Amino acid sequence: MTKRINHSESKKLILKSFKDSRSEHKVFHEYWEVQIFAASVAFQRNVSSKLTAVSGSSIDFITFGGTMWPGCLNAMALVKEEKPDVLNSDFEDSRIRIFEEYADAGLDILNDDAVHEMSVIQLADYILEMTEGDL
Repeated sequence: MTKRINHSESKKLILKSFKDSRSEHKVFHEYWEVQIFAASVAFQRNVSSKLTAVSGSSIDFITFGGTMWPGCLNAMALVKEEKPDVLNSDFEDSRIRIFEEYADAGLDILNDDAVHEMSVIQLADYILEMTEGDL
C-alpha cells in the first residue's frame, strides 16, 4: 500500500492559499513544496502539533521522491527522537508522522505570519530573518 502524507482538514484552506494560481504572490507550485516549507519553519522553531480530523486530500509519498524530501524527513525525525533507530525502515510511519506534525504546526505559523500574502522579496526577507534567528 502506498504511503500518504496527510494534513489536518482545518489546514486545507491555508495550504490552498499558498498555491492559488490567481494570487499575485504565488511562490509555490505544488502542495508538497508548501508542506516541506511549513515543516521546515516549525522544525526551526521546535513546534509540532498532532493532526486532527485528517483531510481526505493527502499527498502520495512518491510525489516527494526526487526532492530533498527523504533527507528532510530523516533529519527531522532524528533530531526529534534523538536515537538513530528512527532511521530504520521499521520506523517509516513514525518519520512520516513527525513530518506531518511539523508541517501542520508550520501551516499555522505561516498563516499567523501572513506569509501567503507576501511577495517573493518579502518571503526572501522572512526566510533570511528566520535563519538569523529574528523570528
